Amino acid sequence: MLGMAQSVQTRISRYAMPKETATEKVLILKMPYGAYNIEAMIGDTMAFKNAGEMMVDVICTDYPAEQSLFTLNANRVKELYKTFPFVKPSQINKLTCYRQTGGDEKEKALPMFHGLVVRYRAAQNDGTVKHDLAKLDELLTAVEKNNRRNKLPSLRGEDIPATASVKPVEPAAAAPGKPPYYDPSMSLKGKRITYIIGDADYLHTTFRIPDSITILDFKTAFKKDLISKRVYQQFKDRSESYLTLYVPLEEEMPVERMETADDSTADVPAIKLPDSAIIKTISRNHWKNITVVADVTGSMYPYNGQLLVWLQLHSVDSLTGNIVVFNDGDNRPDDKKKAGKTGGIYFRSCRTYQDAKALVETTMQKGAGGDFPENVIEALLLAEQQFPSAGSNVLIADNWADIRDKELMSRLTKPVKVIVCGVKSNQVNVDYLNLAFKTKGSLHLIEQDITELSLLKEGAVLKIGKTSYRIINGSFTELDINGDPVTAL
Repeated sequence: MLGMAQSVQTRISRYAMPKETATEKVLILKMPYGAYNIEAMIGDTMAFKNAGEMMVDVICTDYPAEQSLFTLNANRVKELYKTFPFVKPSQINKLTCYRQTGGDEKEKALPMFHGLVVRYRAAQNDGTVKHDLAKLDELLTAVEKNNRRNKLPSLRGEDIPATASVKPVEPAAAAPGKPPYYDPSMSLKGKRITYIIGDADYLHTTFRIPDSITILDFKTAFKKDLISKRVYQQFKDRSESYLTLYVPLEEEMPVERMETADDSTADVPAIKLPDSAIIKTISRNHWKNITVVADVTGSMYPYNGQLLVWLQLHSVDSLTGNIVVFNDGDNRPDDKKKAGKTGGIYFRSCRTYQDAKALVETTMQKGAGGDFPENVIEALLLAEQQFPSAGSNVLIADNWADIRDKELMSRLTKPVKVIVCGVKSNQVNVDYLNLAFKTKGSLHLIEQDITELSLLKEGAVLKIGKTSYRIINGSFTELDINGDPVTAL
């Protein structure tokens, strides 16, 4: 429709309005049933003047049933151009027509929403790159400042104290039974215990331990790479000693308001991340022998910030030092970008968090992307070439952006674990689902890991949230509410 990069039609029971985030804004154009004049606008029209890439949802009702609404919806899109003449068709990454099946009768259809919902990001330029870099630095500096003040011994590193036993404390009031397990870290904002490492018999006969906390012996913890060899040798024969392993809470990163002379214990404000997809996925999966490949094009700084926060709090050894980042061409003109030769890809074998931070920031400064598709496969191929000993690649992907060079996918030889960022209502960009499927990798969302894609055969249906995908001719295709493939307009 009207020359969009992608124009598709799908059926849903009722359209749910998207919410704005720090990097994604929403403009709503309400129109009458069966018409295309704008009745009301909801959103910041001034900010919309600086819009870059967009996704446009055209919302109608399936009444009369099966009747073609192509002309009506095309006129609704034309009204967008008429009202905002600065909008160009090339800015629209995807146009989706949603036919609401909950409006299959006129009296049901009339009160439902009709019109356009435009989701957009700010146009990328030198100014937005500087803004993104400043926001990234603000996040990392705040976490680093807080971490310096509240730093605890690292169980992976070499700064373990001579003894890590924590003595129980008496309950505030006398109570029958064993004293409760207590650890000083439980009083620190932003951290929680994931494991106690020690002798289970001693711990259970000494403390009352919540069922939610896992107890591992030192040998098992060492095999799981939760503690270093030195720590294992130091404590393995000491039944009355134990360690605790902490992780930061994923949803919020506590940040000290300011340094105070009286060491105030006032509540500390927190940085709210747009979502916690990266940190939550890394926390759930103890990946080893990987290379991280990260998209650092426009509006991806909150997600790459999460990667850097993890490395800052846990060390490079906790994940990997093999890092590849790409900006889709170093500001190369879009018409000069060719599959496999787009460029803007940088790599480094990082030994410290500072190495990784410098790599990300330098690559952001060199370019901010351009058109929507990105050179994902080119970056993954370079990762395989530069870090051949890695067993798999972890891709930090932008759900907004299609893969420019899909035709090169068959050249990949290693599984790709795809963390998809910016997913709304569990609607995954099918390009990344197929990348994980065809490389025998996995797909990761903020609350879900899909790890057995390679077992699915032709015709199989995979449901993610409320959206279903079927394997047709060897690739996943999105299905509508009736189980039919989403069709092109």
